[in-house]
Amino acid sequence: LTKVRDSLQKGDSVRAIRLKEQELRIIKGLNLLTQKPVIYVANVEEDYYKTNERKELVKEVEDIAKLDKAEVMIISAKILQELSELPDENAQEFAKDMKIPYEGLNEFIRASYKLLDIITFFTGNENEVHAWTIKRNTPVVKAAGKIHSDMEKGFIKAEVTNWEDLSDAGSISKIKEMGTYRVEGRDYLVKDGDVIYIHFYS
Repeated sequence: LTKVRDSLQKGDSVRAIRLKEQELRIIKGLNLLTQKPVIYVANVEEDYYKTNERKELVKEVEDIAKLDKAEVMIISAKILQELSELPDENAQEFAKDMKIPYEGLNEFIRASYKLLDIITFFTGNENEVHAWTIKRNTPVVKAAGKIHSDMEKGFIKAEVTNWEDLSDAGSISKIKEMGTYRVEGRDYLVKDGDVIYIHFYS
């Protein structure tokens, strides 16, 4: 606690302190704000991508983030908003003409998920698909409880495939023919992008 107090009094964040596992356990219950993970976002003007205008300000953000052991993302909120209002094909063409990263918003989302150590899995049927967010390395039985407590209590098994395989195949029946549709037990650790059909009794 003394180490943390001294660091905070100097204006440093808890993230910047090298703490041992035992020390982390001691301060866990304090819920210190500067211990929480962060991403620094440099919101730049659209000209930045062409001229690197005000790059010295971005460098300042990067230097601060480095001291804080944090990631930096450079985006233009104005441009991202404009892109979101365009059809996908037009948005990609516009981004190419402007020489800006089209995947800016998606990259920010992915970075946030990585920072928070969370993933997404999917459930659905012929009519609809649902996305669920869970902590990485969550057993499938606990993931089932995220959907409904009855699914966790009555869990029997899970049929699993990956969304990319399903997208390529076009249907569950095709996935089964390809052999990438498998049955997993309650201890299976859900992976990012899993498509899961849960069997349970009520």
